[in-house]
Amino acid sequence: MEVQPNQDRKGAFWSRYKKALDAEGVRGSEADCCIKRAESFIKSAKGLRLKEHTAEDMSAYLCREAVEGRLKDWQYGQMVDALRILFDQVVKDPWASEFPRDMWKEPHLHFPEQLEQFDQVGRHLPVSGGNQVFADSLRGRRVADQYGSQLARLRETIRGRNYSIRTEQSYQEWLMRFITFHGYRVPEELGAGEVKSYLTYLADVRRVSPNTQRQALNALVFFYKEVIERPFGDIGEFAQSKRPRRLPVVLNKEEVSRLLDNLTGSY
Repeated sequence: MEVQPNQDRKGAFWSRYKKALDAEGVRGSEADCCIKRAESFIKSAKGLRLKEHTAEDMSAYLCREAVEGRLKDWQYGQMVDALRILFDQVVKDPWASEFPRDMWKEPHLHFPEQLEQFDQVGRHLPVSGGNQVFADSLRGRRVADQYGSQLARLRETIRGRNYSIRTEQSYQEWLMRFITFHGYRVPEELGAGEVKSYLTYLADVRRVSPNTQRQALNALVFFYKEVIERPFGDIGEFAQSKRPRRLPVVLNKEEVSRLLDNLTGSY
């Protein structure tokens, strides 16, 4: 079958990219991941040619990827490197060599204003419940608008500790959910009792995992102790989240024998 010209060009393009990765010591599975990162970027451009991209386009894409929270920190850094090699070594855009790639690996420290422009409330909490509305479900930007100063202090304190952007996003969302749960009351007026009731709600109603409940507690402890310097101390006993029971994914020898004994037919 005759190879179409555009397919031939596409193959040559990715061949050049692989050579560029190899020249920088990126090989094997790591190279495969970089290719996937580059492909995702190209697909997001919706037909825009690579030569037409600007540094601002790159920054906007990195912002969206950062605030959506889908990648771990090392994966995000890998994506920055993959795109740097793509534009600097293959596309060879003039702006690419000057792009502050190392700073973009920690955008919450160097580009907080840009991140906030792309940030959307309510994306980062992995809890069950589907589309059900709970007492701590975020509704628009009410908390962000009403308590912007407290949230800004939280972000500033986290960035001062060089915590990851995932921690910043998670802690900010937990604080907003906590405030929403308590009817948008001023967080400085809340204390151990309110924290206890919220953690109990997460376990009994939201049925979150133990790790998720612990993350919520860590976020609130950090805010009250490190940000507003009003630690709420011992909150006493509260309902603990339970790990869900899971069916085993393997069978032991006895179980396999029992299964085979109950099968009929040639299959």
